[in-house]
Amino acid sequence: MTSLLLPPTTPAGNSAMGTITATWFSVTRTATVTLTPGAPAPAHRVAIRNATWDAGLLTIQATSTNPKVITVRSNLGGSATATLTND
Repeated sequence: MTSLLLPPTTPAGNSAMGTITATWFSVTRTATVTLTPGAPAPAHRVAIRNATWDAGLLTIQATSTNPKVITVRSNLGGSATATLTND
């Protein structure tokens, strides 16, 4: 069995010390590790350029500095509800 215990009060973005314990054939070893977070993700911006509703079809034109972050979700259950294209 292997486990990693971290203090539950460690603020996000700070380094944290943790203990790793491993047991193999009744032999247990423990080590202390320091976990240091990586650089934060770069900020991104999404802009809605145009939105139209016509005959039950919603069309939205948007731009983003990171095209992978645009996601469309339904407010009824959270499932994906649209197909996005990156033109």
